[in-house]
Amino acid sequence: MDLTWRTLAPAVILALLPPLLLPIDAQASFTLPGQLVSDGKDLLRSAPQGAAKTCTAPFRCKNARPTMLALAAIGTGALLDEPIRRSLQPRISPAQRRDAHRFASVFHPKHDMALAVGLYGLGLLSGFPSMRRTGLRGSEALLLNEAFTIVLKKATGRTRPSTSSDAFEFHPFGKPTSFPSGHTSSAFALATVLSRTAGRKAVTWASYGAATAVGFERVVENVHWSSDVIAGAILGTGVAWAVTEPQVDAAGFHLASRADPPGIALSWRF
Repeated sequence: MDLTWRTLAPAVILALLPPLLLPIDAQASFTLPGQLVSDGKDLLRSAPQGAAKTCTAPFRCKNARPTMLALAAIGTGALLDEPIRRSLQPRISPAQRRDAHRFASVFHPKHDMALAVGLYGLGLLSGFPSMRRTGLRGSEALLLNEAFTIVLKKATGRTRPSTSSDAFEFHPFGKPTSFPSGHTSSAFALATVLSRTAGRKAVTWASYGAATAVGFERVVENVHWSSDVIAGAILGTGVAWAVTEPQVDAAGFHLASRADPPGIALSWRF
């Protein structure tokens, strides 16, 4: 059965809702070509900074508690992976597994990106700067999250629970790509951007609730271990948090023009 329209419909509907959910300052005037160029430069400058901030976050934190809690959550999940699978999977019927798969096809990473790009386009064309910035930061977070997810998947080479009963079977740089969950990391990246830019409890609860449901579905469908989902949630949240941080004195590469001698200076701040 062709699920194309069924899977795209939620993204289209959600893209039309932000005018009611996000703070809007429609009085700002802009020129479409100039705004596109400006946003492109912003993305090129911000993306390396976001990547650097994500990589250096554990070392820049004055308080080590968040890093320790993240590692403890993933470690605890890994120890419980096989017991959770043995307890949950016998209770899941084929029909429930099919429903879970349909749910995952709706909340797919490519649809998350479609929603972010849609928000940007609507904000750009309708003159809503808040919506445009949310779409831009959402697109950036999803792109960076996808890059980090692919690298971790390839580097760890963890087998999926659907193909192995051993939660600790790894084939680094091999074909298995279970760790972390890409669906979950993408969902939490988008949820974090929406939550931080909207600043409304309703948006926070709705976005994180949907992201949590995506993670649970991946375990129900038996395509990810629970620790894959936990790691994906932490990764997506961390990347989006770094992207939405103020860029003043941010870590990463910085380009600046100089007058004497004339030229462009490239610097690295950490």
